[in-house]
Amino acid sequence: MKMLLASVVIAGFVLLGAGCRPAPSTTGQDGGAVPGGAAGQEISFSIPSLTSEGQINSSEYAGKVMLLDFWATWCPPCRSELPELNALSKEMEEKNVVIIGMTLDEGSREKVAANVAALGIAYPVGNALDYVKTSPAFREIRAIPTKYLVKDGAIVGGPYQGVVPIDQLKADIARLL
Repeated sequence: MKMLLASVVIAGFVLLGAGCRPAPSTTGQDGGAVPGGAAGQEISFSIPSLTSEGQINSSEYAGKVMLLDFWATWCPPCRSELPELNALSKEMEEKNVVIIGMTLDEGSREKVAANVAALGIAYPVGNALDYVKTSPAFREIRAIPTKYLVKDGAIVGGPYQGVVPIDQLKADIARLL
C-alpha cells in the first residue's frame, strides 16, 4: 500500500514538472518540424475570446508586456497555476502587463467557454488552437503549460515549459518594465 501511494505521489510530481501532453501537431505540410519561437520573432494574433464576446487581438495590448499562457482546461499542471496567475494578473495590471490565456482545448466554443468560466480566471482567455497550428512562433510547443513574454509585438522571453515558479515570472517581467 505504501509503495502504491509513493508511486502516485511521484507520478503527480512528474506531471506537475513536465506539463501535459499532447500538444498540438507542429509538423509542416511536408511533415517536417516547423522552426520558430525564437527571441525577437514578431507575433500578431486575433483569437476567439472565451471570456467575452468577439476576439482577443494582440494589437489591443500595444505598449504592454504580455504573458501568453498556452494551456488547456483538462491539464492538471495548467490548472494548478491558475490561482497564482490570477493574483499576478491583478498585481501587474497597473504596471502595463497583461496575462492572456491561450487555451488549446478542442471542442465547441460554448463547451470550452463553460469550462474556462468554471475556473474563475480573472484575465482574458481565448482559444488559440487554430492560431498555434499556423503561427511559426508557436507551432513548436510540445507540452503545456508553456508561456512566452511578448513586448512591442515580439517574443522577449520563453518558452517557459511546465509549471514555472511565480517569482521567476515576476523577476523576468520586472526586467521588461
